[in-house]
Amino acid sequence: MSASETIKDVREHPFLREFPEDVVDRLVQLATIREYEAGARLCREGDLADRFFLILDGGVAVELHAPHAGKRRIQTLGAGDAVGWSWIVPPYRWQFDVITTQRSRVAEFDAGQLRELCDREHTVGYLVCRRLLEVLARRLAGTRLQLLDLYA
Repeated sequence: MSASETIKDVREHPFLREFPEDVVDRLVQLATIREYEAGARLCREGDLADRFFLILDGGVAVELHAPHAGKRRIQTLGAGDAVGWSWIVPPYRWQFDVITTQRSRVAEFDAGQLRELCDREHTVGYLVCRRLLEVLARRLAGTRLQLLDLYA
C-alpha cells in the first residue's frame, strides 16, 4: 500500500468524519502507521496509556482481568473503530488489555503529542473529546446489553 493510500485511510477514518479539513490535517501529521501480527499486545491494563489507535484494517480484542476468573474478553473491535480513551484521563493508565485478533494495521498517535495539541488548539481538543465521548457512549451501551444478556 502506498504512503498516499495510507494517509487517505487515516483521513477517511470514521473517528475523523465531519472534522474540519484543517483539524484532520493536524491530526494526520501526528499519526504513525503500524502493522501488527495476530496476538500482538497494543496495551496492558495498568500500564501508562501513552498511545491512541485508529484501526484501519484487522481487529482487536479488549480484555479485562476478572479476579478469580482470569482474562475476559469484553469487546471485539475492527476497522473503523478507535482504541483507547485512557490517554486523555489522568492518571493515564490503561483500563484494559488490547490484543490483535488478526493481522492489523493501525494509525497510532503519541498521547503526549495529542494531549498537547488538544490543549493548545481548543477546537481540536473539543472535537477529539466529543468524538471520544461518542465512542464511550457506544461502548457503554454495548456493555449494558451484554450485562442484560448475562443476567436475563
